[in-house]
Amino acid sequence: MIGWPALNASAAGGPNIAAGDKAAASSAGSGKAAGNITDGEQSTYWEGSGKALPQWVQSDLGKATRIDQVTLKLPAGWASRRQTLSLQGSADGTSFSTLKTSAAYTFAPGSSNKVTISFPATRARFVRANITANTGAKNGQLAELEVRAAAVSSVNLAAGRTLTASSYTQTYIAAQANDGNAASYWESRNGELPQWIQADLGSSVRVDRVVLRLPDGWETRSQTLKLQGSTNGSDFTDLTQSKAYTFSPTAGESATISFDATTTRYVRVLVSANSVQPGAQVSELEIYGPSPVTPRRRPRRRNWRTPNPPPGRSSSPGRRRRTTRPSPDTTSTPTTRC
Repeated sequence: MIGWPALNASAAGGPNIAAGDKAAASSAGSGKAAGNITDGEQSTYWEGSGKALPQWVQSDLGKATRIDQVTLKLPAGWASRRQTLSLQGSADGTSFSTLKTSAAYTFAPGSSNKVTISFPATRARFVRANITANTGAKNGQLAELEVRAAAVSSVNLAAGRTLTASSYTQTYIAAQANDGNAASYWESRNGELPQWIQADLGSSVRVDRVVLRLPDGWETRSQTLKLQGSTNGSDFTDLTQSKAYTFSPTAGESATISFDATTTRYVRVLVSANSVQPGAQVSELEIYGPSPVTPRRRPRRRNWRTPNPPPGRSSSPGRRRRTTRPSPDTTSTPTTRC
């Protein structure tokens, strides 16, 4: 099973950490080996054999790594098609857990025949795409399976915290926006925008990023919203300006909003428009802060003990006691040595 870490993150958009790594598949056609998904060439591709789905292909990162984003590609010149797939991860290559539940993704020339899928950060060594349907062929197909490491940040500060909202419709209450279930969601009363949902973090803490999610498989929509913060739950100030954010299957049904780090207790999402539904909708409200800084340990001060000085020696460091030693000639004047 995958080890869920204490830290969470949003996709950093950094380098493809699967480039050049080993790959494997449930099956492969002639000249369409699994290794093509990590060769960095979008023109080469893996394709399963046997014409019977489901089929899978996976990359081996070499060691367990914290990841939160995968980009899948098909050859750039191919005609548009949809593949239904889920993402899975494993620490040992045997026991796999779901990183992203099954959904249909469109690969289209207009978007360079690629889709980017984000998910909550977790540790995995093996990353697998499990394909159950393909409108363009009878087998699963992928040219590249790119994996990106998660950027370090705080834990999800909203996890387990109390959520409240300006309203809700039917059974879609505010608490469903941080229950860890991407299929459940909060929805405000319809036809009464703007509406808001907010998290009480328990005390004032540093925050700099919010991730909003909608259920997997929902049709593409945009919601116009801004983030606000408050230390007392009554007086709110804007953390971001109002902007339209797109939630789509190809973007993992999520939107990541970064802003200058600020100290606040309450974080509010104020929604003023929704292109599909006449109400505000949030499946998961995640809040993060800057990565905690581990203080440097001061060197331990050693307690040096000075041994008792022998007779004739001073216990004070750096100084010697002046002593008088007799000359072999007892009739001569004594000499002094330092």
